[in-house]
Amino acid sequence: MSDQPASLSLALALWEIGKVSSLRREAARALEYGQRALDVATEAHYVRLQARAKLLVRWASSELDPAASEAHLNELIAPPWRGPRTGRTLDMLHFVDICARAGRDALALEKISEAMEYVEQTDERVVEAELYRMRGELLKSTNEHDAGRSFTRAIDIARHQSSRSFELRAAMSLYRFKSGLQKKDAREDVRRVFETFTEGFETGDLLDAKAILAG
Repeated sequence: MSDQPASLSLALALWEIGKVSSLRREAARALEYGQRALDVATEAHYVRLQARAKLLVRWASSELDPAASEAHLNELIAPPWRGPRTGRTLDMLHFVDICARAGRDALALEKISEAMEYVEQTDERVVEAELYRMRGELLKSTNEHDAGRSFTRAIDIARHQSSRSFELRAAMSLYRFKSGLQKKDAREDVRRVFETFTEGFETGDLLDAKAILAG
């Protein structure tokens, strides 16, 4: 039997469900489980988990109500990734997403650079492709060349990692970014990745891909 307190196990389990829900773009579910994790962690004084759950709650809330993103960001000035630990890149990804919704592109790009440095230092690459994709989204109105390179890099990394969800997401970003004949080619890349899925068709990314292919 583990001597880990039951309350910590519960808080971690709730937070993990919320985290997976965020990766599936299920904001309402992420909010529900993130808040439950936050409540348990707060009551039991698990400070670090409390901070991570709070970030998840603020991410989900900003996804559901983008207009409130600036207010949520102001509550996260001291983000919960002090010191090295597993999972830091996902936390930074959530923080960057809130920054982008709040129109704080410079801060978002700064945090992406920090996250990429952390990836190289620790080899924690689980969301590396998504970091590049988000970098492309942030740059596409100011630096088209670097934006295109970021989308392509995101696709290459996701493909190398056999991360079909992130590959599909990056392929859709590239499709929206391209025009003319290049857009047609990018659409076929979306189709190629979409057709490898056998489940999960109710998730946000696959619904978006289906809409692209039906257009």
